Amino acid sequence: MNFAQAVKAGFSNCLNFNARTTRWDYVCWLLFWVLGGYAASLIDSAVLHEATRFGAVNIAFNVIVLLPTVAGTVRRLHDTGRSGWWLLIVPGVTGAMTAVAIYTGYFAMPLIVIFAGLGILIYWLRGPGTPGPNRFGPRPTGFVTITPRPAT
Repeated sequence: MNFAQAVKAGFSNCLNFNARTTRWDYVCWLLFWVLGGYAASLIDSAVLHEATRFGAVNIAFNVIVLLPTVAGTVRRLHDTGRSGWWLLIVPGVTGAMTAVAIYTGYFAMPLIVIFAGLGILIYWLRGPGTPGPNRFGPRPTGFVTITPRPAT
């Protein structure tokens, strides 16, 4: 699957929270999200003369890609054998730690915990998927198996 096919698959599976997705497809989607957000910001600044990061085109782009991004992240977690509910680790921990920071007035520790949760999530998402079928379905198609050649 090439970049364009991976982006198309991201949009066509935007309501699919049950299957698995390959690491390549997920990386292509994230690259599309970053590049698209950058292009939207350029349009905001050049055409609409909005010098902020949150211009109208950028907000519209991010609203459009929000659901496919969440669905793709859930499917990627499924590929690693984890429940999609683990995606809530970042907003859940962020909300809890923000409440603690507001209550105590101490902001350093909540930031450490938030970044730790985000680091765990990134570690899981960048890891390989389970090699065969798992409880979330069969191995996604499009895998390239690299077999090392024996030394001669």
